[in-house]
Amino acid sequence: MGVQLIYLDPNDTSGTVTLSNNNLTASMPSGTIIRANYAHIKGKYYFEVKLDSGTTIMQFGIASKLISIPSPTSVYVRCINGGNGNRYPENTSYGTGWVVGDVIGVALDLDSGKLEFYKNGVNMGISHTDLNNLISQYGEIVPYFRSGSTNPVITVNFGASAFKYTVPVGYYPYNYSTSNKFLISSENEYYSLTPEVYSTETAIPTMTSNTTPNGRAFASSVSSSTYEPWRAFDKADGGTYLSVGATTSGYLGYEFIKNTMVYKYSIKSYANNFAGMPKDWTFEGSNDDENWAVLDTQVNQIWTTANTDKDYTIDINKIGSYKMYRLNWTANNNISTSNSIVNEFKMFEYTLPKLFELPNQSEQNFLNYGMSKDTSINLSKSKILERRYIVQDNAQLGSGKVFKQKIDTTKIPIKKASIT
Repeated sequence: MGVQLIYLDPNDTSGTVTLSNNNLTASMPSGTIIRANYAHIKGKYYFEVKLDSGTTIMQFGIASKLISIPSPTSVYVRCINGGNGNRYPENTSYGTGWVVGDVIGVALDLDSGKLEFYKNGVNMGISHTDLNNLISQYGEIVPYFRSGSTNPVITVNFGASAFKYTVPVGYYPYNYSTSNKFLISSENEYYSLTPEVYSTETAIPTMTSNTTPNGRAFASSVSSSTYEPWRAFDKADGGTYLSVGATTSGYLGYEFIKNTMVYKYSIKSYANNFAGMPKDWTFEGSNDDENWAVLDTQVNQIWTTANTDKDYTIDINKIGSYKMYRLNWTANNNISTSNSIVNEFKMFEYTLPKLFELPNQSEQNFLNYGMSKDTSINLSKSKILERRYIVQDNAQLGSGKVFKQKIDTTKIPIKKASIT
């Protein structure tokens, strides 16, 4: 076991943040932001942040490392507000606020994409389940802190000293690293491969309208404003989607903000209306709202238990990358004409492996990108979703850096190059 030197990065701030205690204690004027200096790309990690003095109204969690300093309401952030315990960017109820002396633990699971917060050692629950989506779309993520309306002073512990509370089972201190890793070597080139991931949480955020916090819920018809399509994606029993009456067919769907691979979906029954639940349907994907691919077909689905999920797994050969998905039913469980109803509709994401091509087998590359020796690799089954080239050669030039990378133009033809 080894450790990384991790701290609050004085070069990654907005405003004037005063650092001390080896850059682990920060005095943060109103509205200032600071991020940590190091990003993990896989694994399960834990760190703590303590409010030493000042305002309780500040946000902390994780944010994209590569995006210019983001606000807590931006899509690049997953965090909570210390003042009221709301989670962001949704700005919806989650946990409870903190006071001076409280310690918030942050548990970051980069294998399954979950984020959890602990208040004084007590788990407040899972706040977000889409970290893998965030990383895939916006790059590596790091610990993130934003001050509130008055100057807070916080101290962050990434593992350099004993934690105040017990690290959750299966997690490591955020500064943890291990030599029990390996890279793939082929013809003097080095590679790392992230594993494929089958998410156990729905990829759809908790919707509060048809378009917030993001994406779009849609349907073939709506009974009234009380039963809008987003009600099937609000993660709450009782808030349901209901179609216009006098028809037993229709569709209900969700449009993601980017192409997403769904390997499983589930439908939850409604407590007081089994007859209105869909009976015969196809589950379909589309990228243009005109051409729909049938991914799964079900017939004679009967509902007998209230508020119960039924899961349906898509054949691996039919999993594709689509932006829009819908449940398209041709009959419900009522033999006569009536409204169709859906309590909750969930979709679960499949993430393909990513291949990282590394410039060398340096210690830092082993620490950052090395695969655990218990990793199972089966490239005959898996497809590579994305190939990333890691560039590390640099030379100091004034206040910035110049990055150099040799390119074999016999393999990668270049038509035009420009510097702006």
